[in-house]
Amino acid sequence: MNTKYIVFMLNSYVYSKNKSNFKVESERSRYIIYQRKKMRYTMEHKEYLILAEDLCALGSLSTTAAFPILESQGISVALLPTGIMSTQSEGFGTPVRLETAVWIKKTIAHWKTQHVPLQGALLGYIDSVEVSEVLKTFLKTASLRLVVVDPVMADEGKLYPSFTTEQLNSTEKLLKYADISTPNLTEACFLAGRVCLKEPSKLQQKELLLKMQSQLKAGGKAVITGVRVQNKIGCIWLENGIVQSCYYPCLKGHFYGSGDIFAALLTGSLWNGASFGQAVRFATKVTYHALRGLENKQVKRRFGVELMPIIKKILEIRDE
Repeated sequence: MNTKYIVFMLNSYVYSKNKSNFKVESERSRYIIYQRKKMRYTMEHKEYLILAEDLCALGSLSTTAAFPILESQGISVALLPTGIMSTQSEGFGTPVRLETAVWIKKTIAHWKTQHVPLQGALLGYIDSVEVSEVLKTFLKTASLRLVVVDPVMADEGKLYPSFTTEQLNSTEKLLKYADISTPNLTEACFLAGRVCLKEPSKLQQKELLLKMQSQLKAGGKAVITGVRVQNKIGCIWLENGIVQSCYYPCLKGHFYGSGDIFAALLTGSLWNGASFGQAVRFATKVTYHALRGLENKQVKRRFGVELMPIIKKILEIRDE
């Protein structure tokens, strides 16, 4: 039999065998192409929240804590590490630090050329005056719907190691562009130029909050964390000129990274449409329960807070 004829017959057989599947395969291909286009469109039209905090190589603090918390709240994050550190600044001696000011400036410029839709920012620990200046320059011209500044610089009555007066002044300048500020009590006292208070009276609370709000842009709001009243600890803020509060029983010891967690929870809640009071209460509650779960555990707290219980709680709320 002619070889060409055999080849022709075999090809005909294969064609007839596959003909019935051709339509299915075509539909599948079109679906895959559609999904890819949809994914590309979604990626290109996301609204991004800048997360500008230090990046520690060890533990769940600052960026390594805030990033998964924001992502679990359905937020797309654009990272700007304000410094890369071998460890956090407390409990590990003097950390090795990598400066990122030049990189941040070039990254923001690159994002602009790519029209990345930056719509918000959460600024945390910044121990570099140069980085503060770069971020301040960006915030001057950016049109963001939410800017949260957590002025991380002090706790328990004193500034963090190596944090200088010049850096304090740089932080104050950043606050002028913030919608929300989340200082702890010690930080609020430093920013207000007051002696550090242990248990401020109602009048002192209101004075501090008014001072904090005066440092923000028009209409800005402040919440002060770590406020103690008798045997309770929590947050205070103003609503219509009246001091509001959310307290829980005091826990034993110090919890590194608790402020980072609170700020990320608050920012995510506000980003997703909660009122300021709702966001504060949510962030306070979730942070407290996460810390309470660690209170009696034999863990080294200098490595930060366990994140899984927090993320689990967030996902439970999202699924309700």
